[in-house]
Amino acid sequence: MGNYRTQLELPGCPELSVNTLKSKAAADAFPAKKMKKPKRAEANFYPSFPSGETLASLEKERLELLTDFRIRNNAKVITGKKAHTFAYRQQEVVDQEPSIKDFKDRWPALFQQKEVNAEFQRLMAVPLKERFMAQLDLHSSQLIRVIRAKGGATHQKIADIMDTLDQ
Repeated sequence: MGNYRTQLELPGCPELSVNTLKSKAAADAFPAKKMKKPKRAEANFYPSFPSGETLASLEKERLELLTDFRIRNNAKVITGKKAHTFAYRQQEVVDQEPSIKDFKDRWPALFQQKEVNAEFQRLMAVPLKERFMAQLDLHSSQLIRVIRAKGGATHQKIADIMDTLDQ
């Protein structure tokens, strides 16, 4: 496995080069410190930039996205630019580890419901809303059983809702 990783690292595979000791700060230059690896089921953890794109061109695209975000009825343009800048956004998250506030200031269009679903689809290769609804349907009987077992004020608050579910 070590030789395979070395062969991939030579042409510059970004998922491997992000964890090399050369790319870490001097204080973090220990093999196991600040390891950046995909979480469970992440399909696109550290993608390469689209062909012909550079850091500067994707930053320019991000700034255009900020101006397009302020324009109404511009969802198609925003969706296209979000898909185009996905690799830049992921590399920024993995390399710089920005706070939520800073990330929201840099990428405000990402924090809409439609874009959250699309970003989850890009990252995990699984549709978020459909998956959630399917799992909710699967576990709804157990959830209803737990809710019915609750007593006190909680039971009184949801009694009307449970009555409509029974009908």
